[in-house]
Amino acid sequence: CKVKRNTDRGKECMTCISKAAPECEACTNPEYFQCNQSGQCVHPSLRCDLHPQCEQGEDEEGCGEEYKYKKFFPPEAIFACQSPHHNEETLTSPVTILAVRCDGAVECYQGEDEDGCQTKEDPTSQAIDKLGTVAFLLILTVT
Repeated sequence: CKVKRNTDRGKECMTCISKAAPECEACTNPEYFQCNQSGQCVHPSLRCDLHPQCEQGEDEEGCGEEYKYKKFFPPEAIFACQSPHHNEETLTSPVTILAVRCDGAVECYQGEDEDGCQTKEDPTSQAIDKLGTVAFLLILTVT
């Protein structure tokens, strides 16, 4: 955030985040991200940081590869879901994150990445797996 002489840096930066040009000199800087809906200008380091700065969260859209580059998520994370911290029930804009599906670690809002997955601790799932294997072997043996 560019600071004018005799101004409080924090106040000036808040103006840059909360208002569009001409009040915010950052909006004239091509390195800053300008929010489509509100016209707010966001410092480049605040784009794709998992925390929406824009009122509609545009600074967090299309960030999947950037999140991986910044090592927020492992390379094998390909399941897109809402963040448990920024979702439809929070007072912030929803953020889409990437998760590893069925790895036993709940990463998505409402555990969506683990829905319908069998866990090693689930004895019913283990029994069903074993029965399926036995049935498959019986079919192979009979034919």
